[in-house]
Amino acid sequence: VNIATRQEIAVKDLAEKIISMMGASARIVSDEQRLRPEKSEVERLLGSNEKLKLLTGWLPEHSLDQGLEETIDWFSNKENTRNYKADVYHV
Repeated sequence: VNIATRQEIAVKDLAEKIISMMGASARIVSDEQRLRPEKSEVERLLGSNEKLKLLTGWLPEHSLDQGLEETIDWFSNKENTRNYKADVYHV
């Protein structure tokens, strides 16, 4: 079952939104090798939450902007990130 928003946003647009919300001076750098191939079978990535809604009645409580604001606030608090290991990749 997917937990999704039924809205899509390009990674670049999401990064630009986060940079803007943080008031940061970061810039986005693209790596041509990591871009989706022109003839890729995947044109869009858009998740649906309809099945989850039908099975459980679940509805999202936050918009993308609200979720990003809360995430930015959390990471802005030094106490929250004291034990955060940005260099460790967890699967």
